[in-house]
Amino acid sequence: MTTGKDKLQISPRHILVVDDDPQMREMLAVYLNRAGYRVSLAEDGLEAMSLVETDKPDVVVTDWDMPQSNGNMLCGQIRENVTDRYTYLLLMTAHTDHFDLADAIDGGADGYITKPVAPRELLAQVGAGCRILDLERKLRHLATHDSLTGVRNRRDLISGMEQEFARFQRFGTPFSALMIDIDGFKTINDECGHVFGDEVLKHVATLLGSPVRPCDIIGRFGGDEFCMSLANTTEADAAITAERLRQLIADKPFVWRTHSANLQLTFGVAECDESTIDPMDLIDRADHALIHAKQLGRNCVICATDIREAVGSTTVE
Repeated sequence: MTTGKDKLQISPRHILVVDDDPQMREMLAVYLNRAGYRVSLAEDGLEAMSLVETDKPDVVVTDWDMPQSNGNMLCGQIRENVTDRYTYLLLMTAHTDHFDLADAIDGGADGYITKPVAPRELLAQVGAGCRILDLERKLRHLATHDSLTGVRNRRDLISGMEQEFARFQRFGTPFSALMIDIDGFKTINDECGHVFGDEVLKHVATLLGSPVRPCDIIGRFGGDEFCMSLANTTEADAAITAERLRQLIADKPFVWRTHSANLQLTFGVAECDESTIDPMDLIDRADHALIHAKQLGRNCVICATDIREAVGSTTVE
């Protein structure tokens, strides 16, 4: 999982070459390395499938005729088992029969390279695959991230929290939620304009994401509210994180062009426990703590258990 203002970064593509002929593997690796790709090698479909799961290559270039699991079977296995990302699949083959190639495409391959392999054709096919993957990654980013701030959108945030909730149910691994509100954001918009308000939202999103771990998630929940999911974190530790973030934002005024604002944040904190029905229930408890914090004067951190203890104390009296 990623946090903060997630940037779409395209790193050097990772290519997995699969062929039972060691000389062919090494020759293709040389061509691809010279073109700037990162290359892994496998001698058959079984070894390749293991590397697909652990190393997560972007493109698989595989021979068709191999022992144990041939290239066509490997393409089908990858399509069936790898669902969290798209892997571009190229078959190398001496088969030129129309129906064989049609079956390969139907089975999951994206394209094919005829043998003997010409370096220029190999690089052209791999390059085309990488362009498709770049487009797919951009579209996925647009579907999962807030267009203004760059952090996760509400749907993707909740999807990530559902995974944490499943982990809690299975292993009892703690996790907590923070609901975060920018104090006086309407006044900022009214006095400085919505363009400046947008810059405030982007600034806050960047600072909220900067000190947290890759396993945590930050998302824009709506308007000037953000939500964070902190993995393997108790409510007490989450409150410490929230206080650190609150101080980070309040440390110095935010200045943009001719406008400036002293920003303050209010936090509500809640930990997942046995009574939690689902992630939205956890968010709701953190939101109630946030509302309580606003009633106490804003610019502070309040935990859900603090509210329960206060209510319990009042009841006893």
